[in-house]
Amino acid sequence: PSLQKCYLRIILVAPIYACFSWFAVLSSRNSGVFDLCRSVYETYVLYTFFALIILAAGGEKAAIRFWTKQVDSKVDEFGCVLCPPCRSKGLFSCGLFSYSSPERALSVWKACLWQFIFIKPTCAIFTAICEHRHVAIYTDPYVKPVALISVTVAMCGLLNVYVSLRNHRAIKVLSAAGKFMVIKFAIFLTVWQEVVFHVLVGRGVIHSPYCYLVGKKSTHCLDLTGFATPSAQRGVRTVATLIIFEMFALSFAMLFFFTYA
Repeated sequence: PSLQKCYLRIILVAPIYACFSWFAVLSSRNSGVFDLCRSVYETYVLYTFFALIILAAGGEKAAIRFWTKQVDSKVDEFGCVLCPPCRSKGLFSCGLFSYSSPERALSVWKACLWQFIFIKPTCAIFTAICEHRHVAIYTDPYVKPVALISVTVAMCGLLNVYVSLRNHRAIKVLSAAGKFMVIKFAIFLTVWQEVVFHVLVGRGVIHSPYCYLVGKKSTHCLDLTGFATPSAQRGVRTVATLIIFEMFALSFAMLFFFTYA
């Protein structure tokens, strides 16, 4: 039952993303608020996936016992790596550091998730306020990189948790690799789309000409940039529409990787 609850909470990411993206299509000026709602559930999905892996292994104490046996039997080097599948020595060996104990490792990986649970909604709230005040074009170059780094750290922590438990019998039965890739694809794709769009607006690639008459003959045009311009609002609706179609495709992936069986 605990695993079933995690499954249900994870697969809800597709309809929730799609619904709030549809709200952004209907009211693009309030897209920052709808992005905040998506961000909150996004953090919840990542933490739920972490819970899914730990629960499948029998809980935190059981996972620590498994890690301890791995270290004692010298089956695997226990440490934090940037690319866990690339553990061999050579070009793609990306070892970062080792841990004094499995308990310490679990604390660090949980901290990777908790920082994302705090930073992502905070950045979304700040962005929503800035868009409402029409100053997001000035703040995004500082806010978006923070959100991107945060989600990367969280994903790295999750990846380390999974790879360190990949030889566990229950994790093999769970087929967690495909599940992780689906969640990673969904969240990383939407984050990168959002970042690219905000960069385009900030760079003035997406802008709107504002023309007005002076006297009877002269027409003056200014290039306005920001999220309140008509072209930026069309961009918001375009990105939201893309997410809707992507979540439609993700729903089929969920049926395969998070099967009712």
